[in-house]
Amino acid sequence: MRGTSNILWSCTVTLIACVYTALHLNVPSARGPWATLVKKAQWVAGSLLAPELVLTMAVGQFRDAWELRKRLSKIISDGRETDEAGYPEPVSMSLQGRRKRYREQDDRVRV
Repeated sequence: MRGTSNILWSCTVTLIACVYTALHLNVPSARGPWATLVKKAQWVAGSLLAPELVLTMAVGQFRDAWELRKRLSKIISDGRETDEAGYPEPVSMSLQGRRKRYREQDDRVRV
């Protein structure tokens, strides 16, 4: 027979598992998998204690991304210099280093 503590325990574990699965954090840093796990566990605890704060942060990030998209679209439509991918030159230059690193990693994998 299931008691109150068993029911509460199973509900708590299910809730934690659902929140953990629903969280989509930014790209993890190179500090290692344990640091990423600890950071996500902190977010899970924060989400359980104050879900409205997590929602507020998500809405803020969405608005920032929306504004950035509008600004980039305006820059491109103004006819400013763009690279072959259509990014404005300053954005393209900041991406060059990343592209080079990824190409170097691909070359190491293929060799």
